Amino acid sequence: MTFLELVNEVTDRLNLTSDQAISRIGREINARYKRVPSSIGLDTSRKIFDIPVDSVTDDRYLTFIGIEKVHAVKDITVANKPVVLIERMINEMYDLPLTGGQPRNYAVTNMGNQSVTIYVDSDTVEDQFIKADGLELADTLSGALTPAFSESFHDVLVFGAVADELKKMEKFQLAKDAEGDFERRLSDLRMFIAKSAYLDIYQGKTTERSNWWRDKWVN
Repeated sequence: MTFLELVNEVTDRLNLTSDQAISRIGREINARYKRVPSSIGLDTSRKIFDIPVDSVTDDRYLTFIGIEKVHAVKDITVANKPVVLIERMINEMYDLPLTGGQPRNYAVTNMGNQSVTIYVDSDTVEDQFIKADGLELADTLSGALTPAFSESFHDVLVFGAVADELKKMEKFQLAKDAEGDFERRLSDLRMFIAKSAYLDIYQGKTTERSNWWRDKWVN
């Protein structure tokens, strides 16, 4: 469903026609839309790859613009053989020796409104070869834009906006019912994303890889 179709669905259900109501419902749908991916870990809807470094401060602080979260930092000095840096806590970074070349470890120091800054274990970074994968900024829906998740679950935004409107009307029991529908559909969407017939998930799955890089670059 497009943004306009979502707004029309809400206004039809509640018999609202004024421009003020339509504008308010649009804001409510966008508020719910920003809540949905962040509350269920829907990374795939805003995943972005190979973001370049925007700026370098004091040699060791690298900033990426236009993202909310970093998922991976890579050194692509060798073409087609990227090296994934190990993420550390900032206090760990202070104890690591400098690599003398490209970084092999990093810690996130700041997650701003539209940027993420990391601290690396090298003061001789060739930043044109450092790229990040992460979450780009959430869109604001309008016109013919559609939510970036399966259309089968777009009704979750309708239920959310209906609940908001019913609260404004002080129809609290109906609002509670609509909020319950929102949460149920949100749960259905969360399960839809998480379940897989073949993906093998278990705790500590990447431990062996992390230890290998730690032994190679730190010790």
